[in-house]
Amino acid sequence: MPAPIVVASDLSAHAAEALRYALRFRPTPVHLFHVHDVSAPEPYGISLDQAYQAANEGTTPKHVDAALARATDGMEGVEAVWRSAIRPAEAVVRYADEVDAAAIVVGTHGLTGFRRLAIGSVAEAIARRASCPVLAVPLDETDPWSERPTRRVLAAVDLWVGAEPVADEAARVAESLGAEAPMLLHVEDGSAPALAREIVAGPVRLETADRAREVLTDRFGDVRAASGHAAPTIVERAAALNADLVVVGTGQRKGAARALGSVAGRVLRMARRPVLVVPTPSTPES
Repeated sequence: MPAPIVVASDLSAHAAEALRYALRFRPTPVHLFHVHDVSAPEPYGISLDQAYQAANEGTTPKHVDAALARATDGMEGVEAVWRSAIRPAEAVVRYADEVDAAAIVVGTHGLTGFRRLAIGSVAEAIARRASCPVLAVPLDETDPWSERPTRRVLAAVDLWVGAEPVADEAARVAESLGAEAPMLLHVEDGSAPALAREIVAGPVRLETADRAREVLTDRFGDVRAASGHAAPTIVERAAALNADLVVVGTGQRKGAARALGSVAGRVLRMARRPVLVVPTPSTPES
């Protein structure tokens, strides 16, 4: 059986949109994973007093199971799972590891707490920790992303050790969603931190970049080039190209190059379209 997709759910409208988007990857199995929080009883259709009473009486599972049944009503084959946990992001990643998930899908919006799956907090924390790709899906109530055909996929590659994994995953997802072959974009970041990384890396960085560009061009076609701060430039180009999905690498680097890891997080926070974050290898110590 293929590895499942895990949908992190707070039982909100945003989580429902993430679940609908995940179903587009069928026949891949889908697991709806919920973290129970006794201080947030609204998703279960009960008051805070009722939630504490249920906890005291040991009937909490009945309310949570009923809420999960409502969330998956009419969605054949979705497996609903829940756990009680203090740290939602860690619980989601731990469960994804347990089932060897192919990806984690999370709905995003800008408030705090697991009930709000905040961009820049829980969703970003999941993307930072996960060993599998993480797909963040924003909610557009007027034109839901789950109902739009995916035609254009933009993959941001940094021409470093993570370039090929990002391009490969972008190609795989594009094919799965019936999209065109991914467009590859490399941003020449002229900011001070980026220039510092180039200096630290030295000639090796240039040789690696040339080699990566050659390999990617041979496999995927031309690598588009742009200049500017990486994250906003990626987001702007995605909008200009009308991309339906943006793919970025985690960029979990070590030493002086560690700051590049912030690019994926900033793209997650800034983009108003689905973003797929792909784990990429670490570079050597600087």
